[in-house]
Amino acid sequence: MKKSGNGGLNMLGKLSDSLRLSKSVYGGAVEISLENNEKMYINYHRGLVCADENLIIIRGTENLSIRVIGTGLCIDAISESRAYITGKIKEIGF
Repeated sequence: MKKSGNGGLNMLGKLSDSLRLSKSVYGGAVEISLENNEKMYINYHRGLVCADENLIIIRGTENLSIRVIGTGLCIDAISESRAYITGKIKEIGF
């Protein structure tokens, strides 16, 4: 019998769906929160790709990058899995 390499995550996903839990609880999603267009919180990211005052790109998952476009952008805090961005956010892309 062949064992699936991600069987544990699949089981957690099914359990999460049945309990109506967020995918971020078991590592399947990135959480993004905005306060107006001046503050952005990103939880469960996978690292900074590039940053300047007009563009910040953060890797969300293996296949997803989050592009933040604006003016006066600043990464006020970043850790292994969380980021806090301030400035005038004009556009968010994936």
